[in-house]
Amino acid sequence: PSRILVLLNIITKDQLLVQEEYEEIVQDLREMAASYGKVVSMVVPQPKDSNHECAGMGHAFVEYSAVSSAQLARRVGQYDSGNYKEAFARKLVEACYHDEHKFAQKIYDVKLGYLK
Repeated sequence: PSRILVLLNIITKDQLLVQEEYEEIVQDLREMAASYGKVVSMVVPQPKDSNHECAGMGHAFVEYSAVSSAQLARRVGQYDSGNYKEAFARKLVEACYHDEHKFAQKIYDVKLGYLK
């Protein structure tokens, strides 16, 4: 586990490209994430335009102040019947942990093996 929780495939490329919609989704995510513990920061990578992609695109990276908060968010928000699915168009949202050093270096590649 780590303090960084990644919500996988939480936002579509189309949503990332409409600034107003992107900002609304980020705000909703921040509020939902804060219900599990103190959120230090959050990153939702956004491409420059429709012709580009970026590392971590479609995912939200939530940095909690404590590992226990990330664990709680992953467990309680779990994701086929939980809060995230209700809030985000009833789609299946999975979560994994992200390496804290990579997050600090703004490296947003997601290793799906890091689910425990």
